[in-house]
Amino acid sequence: MEYDCNEDETLFYNGNRIPDDFMAGTSINWTYGFNNYPSNVFTSNLFIVNLNSNFSISGTSVNQTEFNYYVNASGTSGIEAGDYQISIVCYSGTDAFTAKVSNITVVANVSNGSIVDTRTPNKVMLDNINAVLSGHITADTNNYTIGGRSLTKLPLAELMDLQTTYQSRVAEELRIERKQSNTLKFKYKDLYEPSVINRKRIY
Repeated sequence: MEYDCNEDETLFYNGNRIPDDFMAGTSINWTYGFNNYPSNVFTSNLFIVNLNSNFSISGTSVNQTEFNYYVNASGTSGIEAGDYQISIVCYSGTDAFTAKVSNITVVANVSNGSIVDTRTPNKVMLDNINAVLSGHITADTNNYTIGGRSLTKLPLAELMDLQTTYQSRVAEELRIERKQSNTLKFKYKDLYEPSVINRKRIY
């Protein structure tokens, strides 16, 4: 989701647009401008937040109109992987204005050679249930619990019911992921296909 907080406040940018995701431990270099909040009058902060983290970047004035939000690779290395909300806030004196709200996914930093489990919680649960049902129990599986009970202690019928439940949840996650991927492809085509661009210019 990307939401510009005032329809009459035209948003413009120089190509370094906020992506849908980025990897922790890589540099951020995003530049945005807002017609109602020129950088020669306002200051600005960009916030990357979720329930567990709050990360902010101070905007630097560019050409007295735009704001550049930059932090080097080491500055983002501590951001935990997960889904975040981005808010851009512009300030003038005692006033503060929300100029933009967007969502972003932070991908775990793999450049340091660490092993990262990219499975969703539902997929982790399904894999552990399958391991118990197939008899391939690892130390992790042996310690995995649901509702305070070890998976290895659950009756077979309950395990099979749980398997069906989590199979459905994982299938739904994959369906949503494919839908989002197709939506992004459509948006890219819509933005850059010459015929579409020409149609927009007619209006």
